[in-house]
Amino acid sequence: ATMATSAVQSRQLSNVMSQIVSSVQKFAYAGVIIVGVYLINAGSLTVGGLIACTILSSRALMPMGQVAGLLARWQHVRAAMEGLDGIMKMPVERPADRDYVRAPNIGGAYRLEDLVYRHDADAAPSVIIPALTLNQGEKISLLGGNGAGKSTLLRLLAGLTDPQAGAVLLDNLSLSQIDPIDRRRQIGYLPQNVALFQGTLRDNLLLDHGLHSDDELLTALDAVGLGTYVRRHARGLDLQIHSNANVSGGQKLAIGLARVILQDPSVVLLDEPTSAFDHLTEEKVIAFMRVWLEGRTTVISTHKRELLGLTRRAIVMKDGRIVRDGDLLKILNAARANMVQPVSVQVVV
Repeated sequence: ATMATSAVQSRQLSNVMSQIVSSVQKFAYAGVIIVGVYLINAGSLTVGGLIACTILSSRALMPMGQVAGLLARWQHVRAAMEGLDGIMKMPVERPADRDYVRAPNIGGAYRLEDLVYRHDADAAPSVIIPALTLNQGEKISLLGGNGAGKSTLLRLLAGLTDPQAGAVLLDNLSLSQIDPIDRRRQIGYLPQNVALFQGTLRDNLLLDHGLHSDDELLTALDAVGLGTYVRRHARGLDLQIHSNANVSGGQKLAIGLARVILQDPSVVLLDEPTSAFDHLTEEKVIAFMRVWLEGRTTVISTHKRELLGLTRRAIVMKDGRIVRDGDLLKILNAARANMVQPVSVQVVV
């Protein structure tokens, strides 16, 4: 965003400076001609001298034309320096004065205790969970309306953000104590907005630096409905991706899901994993997930009924709190019953 803003400002500044420089050159040329004519009339200058003066004035003013380019390049340099400075000021993942606990074989049993999370220090709590247990290998649907706190809870379970109070325990270890390397390898998280970067499709799939073969990459792409497209494309896995510019919403989501599949994690956290898929792709992904999720602790935030078949337990959230927790079918049946309102009929005799 910073570089894009800088590019716009650079173009505007370059256009303004080009117009100013062009105007100065034209006025200077006209001024030399006017003064030269009076000097010729007074006998102080010859026509040849006037021609020489115009040539010299043009050569003298020529460097001004480069000012616009220099200012544009300076704008780019300044934006790059500001971006680099922002990166260097970001907190490091592994502080030098901190040691972490290695946990290469995470089972996936969560326990949340007195958890409170605020997006801002002065804001009201976004998530309040006094107690919650997720068993190893359990399949859970996370339900609730917009703003209920589902995405925030998934980020807390993924260790991407820390609560202001309480604890998130994974296999009886505080999530903040587990080595970030082990967390990245063992916890697969799919956000609603998948981030891609400029490079090849292969580069965007191999974020974990795993030694995956091309067959493994294509198998993961087959699972999310992109395999046929990639196989038929002239560049294949070397297809160039220009950030989000040449990728549709469904393709972006599919690439993000393929990353999670290649990661082969013990814990799978999915935030609206099929929201941008068409019906056929969604059916294909769900059929694959039904087998692939076996043995993995899974939490799926969704508004789609089709995904509920992958889970057995449902957690319903409202205003950052858990209002229902239990068997999925029982909660769905209770929700249907609440939607049917009894009708009272008054008989007039």
